Amino acid sequence: MAEEVIWSGGKLVHKNVTDKVNSAIEKGALSVVHAIVVHQTGAATAGSSFSSYDSGNNGAHFLIDKDGTIYQTARIDQKCWHVGNIRSRCQEMKSCTADELKELNALLFKKGESYSARFAT
Repeated sequence: MAEEVIWSGGKLVHKNVTDKVNSAIEKGALSVVHAIVVHQTGAATAGSSFSSYDSGNNGAHFLIDKDGTIYQTARIDQKCWHVGNIRSRCQEMKSCTADELKELNALLFKKGESYSARFAT
């Protein structure tokens, strides 16, 4: 039997989620979700990530520590700058086919549209 998930004020209220919301990384109301970003930090510890969030630059809505502890670090109804501009995995791994590169470049370098408008579809 699945446990009930409770959301309150943009926070997930659950025994397995620790509230570590840092308003410094929240960048305004989030009305629609365009993507889910999953990435691995280069930080040695969760504490290192929490400290870096204090600058207010980048962050994440949730952080999962090496021991499996789940921390909510931004409210889900708030924007959060995770890792900067979105990049394709094949670009990062240098494994894109010619067709993939053509499609990516057409999207990434489209003239006359802001970055956010190009990724709003």
